[in-house]
This record gives sequence, structure tokens and C-alpha cells, in this order.
Amino acid sequence: MKKIVLALAITVIGVAAQAQIREATPQQQLVTTCNAEAKNRELKGEDKKKYLSTCFSDGRKRQQEVIMTCNARARGKGGDERKKFMAACLQN
Repeated sequence: MKKIVLALAITVIGVAAQAQIREATPQQQLVTTCNAEAKNRELKGEDKKKYLSTCFSDGRKRQQEVIMTCNARARGKGGDERKKFMAACLQN
């Protein structure tokens, strides 16, 4: 019985660790980057809010440009080939 409980505990810990290892989404990366830049600039209060708003907006525009570029380059590809290409393209 102890072996079963131990094996179950190890499995649960392994699954939890893998969930934490997942890469951050582009949105999470943007938030992290903008917050780090605001901290480096020592912004607080209203100045920080304004800066973050601008940073998020600019970041979303950059993300849209990347998506549009990848879509244009993926023309003519289909199915799994397109999925793999888009995944690789959006990671860069």
C-alpha cells in the first residue's frame, strides 16, 4: 500500500512540475517585459499605468505584425505542414 501511495505522490509531483515548466504565452511574455521595463524606469502610480498601457498596445501591434507575416509566408501550405510552420514561425 505504501508503494502505491508513494508512486501516486511521485506522479502527481511530476505532473505539477511539468505544468509549471510550460513556456509563457506571448501575452504573458509581453506583460513580463513591460513590467520589467516599468520597474527599470522606476515608474509608479499614474506614470506606470500610462507606460504599461502604451507598452501593451505597442506589443499587441508587434504581435499582429508577426502573425500577418507568418500567415503570408505560410500560403500554399496545408494541414500539419502549416501547423508546424506556424508554430515555428510564431516562436521566433
